[in-house]
Amino acid sequence: MKIATRTVAWLIAILVALQAASIAYALMSVGHLVFSEGQTLDQNTEVGGAGFALHSIVGMQIIPALSIILLILALIARSRTTIWLSVAVLVAVIIQIFLGMFGGDMPALGWFHGLVAFVIFVLAGVTGQRAADRTSAQPTMAAPA
Repeated sequence: MKIATRTVAWLIAILVALQAASIAYALMSVGHLVFSEGQTLDQNTEVGGAGFALHSIVGMQIIPALSIILLILALIARSRTTIWLSVAVLVAVIIQIFLGMFGGDMPALGWFHGLVAFVIFVLAGVTGQRAADRTSAQPTMAAPA
């Protein structure tokens, strides 16, 4: 169970990095269209679609589902530290979803959206490391008297 917890936690961290890469691709595609090709954007412009789509699907569906699975695995493993870290990951993911949903109306939330992504990355990585540390800990036998 601890290996599964570690794997899911690190997968979340990897997917957060993929999120950053996909939105960077999407926005650089927009920048290239506007600044290099001199075009304008309107509601019908299709540029960076793969990056925007990947960012949306991974951020709104895959990472939240994995965060719930991570918490379930931590509860099954009964490690207090991993449970609390998993709760923190889930709470940060929920905050991130709301920041993303309302960011269109309040673009300044984008600052927090980016920062919370780092928080999720770190929390997921620490959760995976804690699960790995617990996996490698072998019980020691007492020396004979």
